[in-house]
Amino acid sequence: MPSTIVQAVRDEFRGFYPPTPGELDLLWGGEIVLDANVLLNLYRYRPATVSNLLTVLGRLQTQIWLPHQAAAEFHRNRLAVMSAQPKAYDDLTRAITEGRGKLLAAIRSKSRHPEIDAKRLEEITNDSLDAIEMELSSQLQESTPPSPADLAMDPILEQITKIFADRVGKAFENEDLTRLYSQADDRFAKSIPPGYRDVKKEGDNKYGDFVIWSEILKRGRENQRPVIFITDDLKEDWWQRFSGHTLGPQPALVQEFLSETNQLFYIYDPRQFIDEASRRLSVPLDASTLGEVGQVSREGDLIDQIDELDRIESELEMRRAVRAEQSEQAIRHAQHVLDLERKKRSLDKTVSSLHSRLFENGGNDFDSRLGSDLDRLSLFEQQSDLEIAMIESNRLRGEIERVKGSRYRLHLSDEETAAIDRQLAEVRARRAEIERHLR
Repeated sequence: MPSTIVQAVRDEFRGFYPPTPGELDLLWGGEIVLDANVLLNLYRYRPATVSNLLTVLGRLQTQIWLPHQAAAEFHRNRLAVMSAQPKAYDDLTRAITEGRGKLLAAIRSKSRHPEIDAKRLEEITNDSLDAIEMELSSQLQESTPPSPADLAMDPILEQITKIFADRVGKAFENEDLTRLYSQADDRFAKSIPPGYRDVKKEGDNKYGDFVIWSEILKRGRENQRPVIFITDDLKEDWWQRFSGHTLGPQPALVQEFLSETNQLFYIYDPRQFIDEASRRLSVPLDASTLGEVGQVSREGDLIDQIDELDRIESELEMRRAVRAEQSEQAIRHAQHVLDLERKKRSLDKTVSSLHSRLFENGGNDFDSRLGSDLDRLSLFEQQSDLEIAMIESNRLRGEIERVKGSRYRLHLSDEETAAIDRQLAEVRARRAEIERHLR
């Protein structure tokens, strides 16, 4: 098959093909765009890893670029990320204390077992957990919690500011943002990437990824250069994922960038980026740096998955609560039906009795048979009572049919409730699995 035809197919479905070695060279000669999370991760790495990554960014200073939205997110979230690091030690200490109590209680409950040396197991447990606490304490002493001065201005922030001094995008005008938000809503409704996985975020935060993408497209149209985007956001609206594996960038994004700019586009996660960049720039890295960068990314991805599962669980529990309330309504409706049916049966007996009395007195021809005005009045009243009773009986018949229909529709929710329970079980099992990986 002629190579021109093969190339035409690749161009038509560019997003589904990994870049060739030649295309990678073109990409690495273009612009390298960073997401906010890549910079925020610098506060989660060891100093040696931070130094390696900043060295790489410094060597690429003429090529890197930071969208304004990403820069804003970095500055907004920097203090929260810095403050969260010492809290990790408190969380671990608390987990060890709680775990020690539960484990020792479980061991002691088997103290009478003939083949279990509970006392020895207690000693091993305490010695092991004491060693972990000592190591944790030692690490905490080496890591100084950030002071107010550190939070205001820290060495990492200073270096980032120097590297990106003139490499930050310009903010969109308000009218442009309004237009982009409307466009994003249309895309989210159709699950067009990126950003649709953030649709549950509060306020304008859900538009952050799409604003970054719009800045990247605008930059690509203006500069006419290939773009590599570095992000630690591993959700499927940036990446093509299949059976738990990340295959590469979302094909739709590669295709849209090509359509808008006629240029190549690719995405790396932080580990892929620092690995490839260090190789191309001949910056030596040890295995621990790559391992740490990859570990932080995996943990972030797992935490994102837990957050998403928590959101799904909340929605399912809300639906479950609604179904429970509807079940209670169904019970009340069933009782209401029984009450109405009893009332109707009583009215039907009244109707029958009134019919009998009227016909005993001559039915509708009673005027010629009864001479007394009092008798006439009595029969008129009985006939009126009969008509009222029949109207009420018909009304109750309609009410019973309506309530029975409502009860039937509510009864159909039992199957959906069972489906919700199955989904909840699956979500909780998946979250437990992820939490085991995190531990």
